[in-house]
Amino acid sequence: MVGRELITTLAYDGHQVVQLVRRSPNPDARISEFNWDPEHGAFDSRMLGRIDAAIHLGGVSIAGGRWSAERKLLIRESRVRSTRLLSQALAGSESPPKVFIVASAVGYYGDRGEEPLTEDSPPGEGFLADTAVRWESAADVARETGI
Repeated sequence: MVGRELITTLAYDGHQVVQLVRRSPNPDARISEFNWDPEHGAFDSRMLGRIDAAIHLGGVSIAGGRWSAERKLLIRESRVRSTRLLSQALAGSESPPKVFIVASAVGYYGDRGEEPLTEDSPPGEGFLADTAVRWESAADVARETGI
């Protein structure tokens, strides 16, 4: 998983890593853990003053099963809700981080064949493109405050 590798690399490089977890935080973990529950809007704000950057890689795995209508909703909402919750919390912090990175997806562009694509290319069509657009928009609150 990307998150585990990123945590290992950042810690190895000397950065102090703080992780949000959906389970009960482990007080014996090698990195600080704080609880959150994006589905219910719960967030432990004690970590906010401790960070210079926030990196959000969350969301239900797209490889976890057949993409039924229910599964698609879960994929999209897990990304949008968690990003919106974190964005709002960061934006409302007395000491917000300087950087908020949200990893969305190349699916934003849709299937465009051989068409050259850039950051300025418009979104594509379909489920993945729609999900990526909503996902990125969920970070607008933080973006609008300069994070």
